[in-house]
Amino acid sequence: MGEAHVPANRILLIPLGFTIWAAAFVVLYATNAIGCAFEWPSAVQRGMLIAISLGFLGLGGVAWHLVHRHWERNAKAEVAPAPTLSIIGIYGLGSAFVAMIGVAIPVLATSMCI
Repeated sequence: MGEAHVPANRILLIPLGFTIWAAAFVVLYATNAIGCAFEWPSAVQRGMLIAISLGFLGLGGVAWHLVHRHWERNAKAEVAPAPTLSIIGIYGLGSAFVAMIGVAIPVLATSMCI
């Protein structure tokens, strides 16, 4: 029986989506806190938060696209566990993308500083 050689960095596909989500969460709410502390104008603060939200949503979408493309071209044909790791990464990125939308909605719907 031969050993399946799967690069060790493939395991990083699993937490990739939620790592992007966590970074988005921290950056959004830190920016909001800084804007409130320094009393930025509401339009400027909301604009920055929307730009940050769109940037992280774009990053998550690009990451999903790259992992999906990698799975279609390479990982699907490799031996186990490479295809499984890629599929888990794809579903994790999709779930994290939905979570990022959930984090971004308050930027549009709530007041900036309480």
